Amino acid sequence: SSDVQLTADDDNVPPQFTKIIKDSGLTIVTCQEILKATGMAREQWRAALENELNSLKDGCLRTLTAAEAYSTRPRDILPMKVVAGEKAADASGYRRKKARGCVCGNWEAVDPAELTYTQNVDIASVRMALAVAARRRWSVSALDVSTAFLNAFLPIEKQKIVIRPPAIFIKMGLVPAGELWAAERAIYGLRCSPRAW
Repeated sequence: SSDVQLTADDDNVPPQFTKIIKDSGLTIVTCQEILKATGMAREQWRAALENELNSLKDGCLRTLTAAEAYSTRPRDILPMKVVAGEKAADASGYRRKKARGCVCGNWEAVDPAELTYTQNVDIASVRMALAVAARRRWSVSALDVSTAFLNAFLPIEKQKIVIRPPAIFIKMGLVPAGELWAAERAIYGLRCSPRAW
């Protein structure tokens, strides 16, 4: 009702307001929950974070030298966050942990002349292809490109993009404090990533 006010700090907030569950069964997990995890759960989170870090460092990010880091203006450094989640339990009850590193593209300077639009397939074309497949009794399937954006290079005209690693990478001991990265490919969150991909 309108006379009840709920905040995230309340102990009596119903779980449906604090958990986001996607159609795929992925439950979003906060970085605070990851850092509070202990034992096997913490090691599973460490493995998920390390897997994402390895994907990012595999030709997508370059660690800046000390000279490059000192010559970078602090306002030109983009922060990075991690979006983490647990998949729905499988037959054995195991809930796979996933993590995705995303640059905070909303901190990027906006260039009004920059093209960020990316064209998607028209729904009428998809329906037509499905109708033809059904009429000819073809099977239809879909695929997912793993870390899709990370396969695309940044546009040549894009200036050097400097990124500060997510705090959770540092707190979990995966990245040393003070390290900065330069983006070499289209990372999730950058304004130009969808078009580059």
